[in-house]
Amino acid sequence: MDEGIVSPQDLIEFIRLDMLDGVAMKPARCGGLHSARRQIEILRDAGLMVLGSGLTDPDLSLAASLILFGAYGITHPCALNGPQFLGDSIATHPLVPVGDETIAVPEGPGLGVEIDEGKLAALAA
Repeated sequence: MDEGIVSPQDLIEFIRLDMLDGVAMKPARCGGLHSARRQIEILRDAGLMVLGSGLTDPDLSLAASLILFGAYGITHPCALNGPQFLGDSIATHPLVPVGDETIAVPEGPGLGVEIDEGKLAALAA
């Protein structure tokens, strides 16, 4: 299931109704990392599939998704297409696919992404 899952409560209800085999998890759609993390745990406890996905996420949201999916060891390819469709980045080192179209899980403090303050100021202007 994809768009029908927004909250952990929705997910629990769909599982009770035996309506899904798994979820295409979009952290931005379900309210952020806390809700997404809880939903992944519910799916794992129920023995259901977790597929990583995104909503054309820009830098910070993409970094958060990468960290979440990496932390849970998601092994299926994740549909994270932000770099494919977004032309600008506010990161000093943009998250872009390399080689076999993978994006490394960011490392470092916070979300592992450093913001270029000049780019951010230009966008805010």
